[in-house]
Amino acid sequence: MNKNLFIIAAVAFFAIVLSMVAFSFTARDNVVYFMAIEAFKRKDYKNAFREFLTLAEKGDQRAAGAVGLMYVNGLGVDTNEKVGAAWLSNAADNKDAEATHSLGELYAEGTGVPQSKVMAQALYIYSAELGSEAGRVFKGRLAAELPPADAARAERIARQFSQSGSVTDVIDRHIKKRNE
Repeated sequence: MNKNLFIIAAVAFFAIVLSMVAFSFTARDNVVYFMAIEAFKRKDYKNAFREFLTLAEKGDQRAAGAVGLMYVNGLGVDTNEKVGAAWLSNAADNKDAEATHSLGELYAEGTGVPQSKVMAQALYIYSAELGSEAGRVFKGRLAAELPPADAARAERIARQFSQSGSVTDVIDRHIKKRNE
């Protein structure tokens, strides 16, 4: 994957999240979150990462997606693609559309996770269902590349994401089945 494309996706992720209003967190958490966004915009990645991590560890899924992308891209923290994928999975389990799309990108390239175009497509489909415009665009691009049987399998997996409520559990089942 083109590193610049992923960084652009990360910046777009933060721009989208910035426009969202959070109702389920305390006023202080929201202030910390927006301070982290501002630190990220200033390229003060260490402080942004620290603030996002604090919130993510408290269950803030907006921040969990940010932590995942920062680990994958080595922004404010040493690069660790597997840890980044785990944080993105956590956010995807909580229906974060942009984190789900970003996780799809990791599967498309095999960055921190086993490469699987089928899993990437399933995640793009699901992220589009959750409202990700990037997911909609990427699912269309990848659909043109996949053989029909793989495209149908990706559709089935995406339905399982919707039904299960746990992206991580569905992915684990499919990877285990693939390795048997």
